[in-house]
Amino acid sequence: MNKNTLIKRIIASLILTAVISTQSVELRVKVENLAEPGGVFLTPLWVGFHDGNFDSYTLGDMASQGIERIAEDGNPGPLREVFASESALGQDGVIFNPEGFAGAPVFEPGSVSTMVFDVDGSTQKYFSYATMVIPSNDAFVANDEATGHQLFNENGDFMGPMSFIVWGSQVLDAGTEENTESDAAFLNQSAADTGNTTTDNIAIHPGYNGSVLTLLDITAQFMQHKKF
Repeated sequence: MNKNTLIKRIIASLILTAVISTQSVELRVKVENLAEPGGVFLTPLWVGFHDGNFDSYTLGDMASQGIERIAEDGNPGPLREVFASESALGQDGVIFNPEGFAGAPVFEPGSVSTMVFDVDGSTQKYFSYATMVIPSNDAFVANDEATGHQLFNENGDFMGPMSFIVWGSQVLDAGTEENTESDAAFLNQSAADTGNTTTDNIAIHPGYNGSVLTLLDITAQFMQHKKF
């Protein structure tokens, strides 16, 4: 199976809506799943703003507990705990889709949601994100490089407008659960953390065994809006 036949696409956009003070700005984060009907879903999106020292994972290394839990079950709790301990001056949050199906505020194809953050341009210059691709055993997307998405310059000024795209060929396999598509979250799993455990390193996902035949693009847009 071609590893690109995994997900359709989503768009996550960050929009600066107002300047609050010299160093602090209001950012509106918009998440939209642009998959076609019948395509894949995304779990609530974890986002973090930090000083460039927070690295959620390294390609080729074993997944941390935080990445394992978000990749297998869509649970951002452990990742948030790690972020809080390593980024004392940072802030993070989880963007839900209130319109998701009953009991699970996930991003189904066509759904959209927003969240506003008051970001300090001097200590929260960089942006990180992570979400599980569902249904799957342990597929996820996140940024590998801690300083890969810089929002503010050294003076604390917003650097937008800017955008980035994550392609389907960049979807990751956490290496913590065998890709059997059995006991897979949001597909046929009876309880959390019940798949066949593996101890492989994080790698580019090889693709589904045939349950979903779509492609992923993630586009993030950062745009400045002046307040009059």
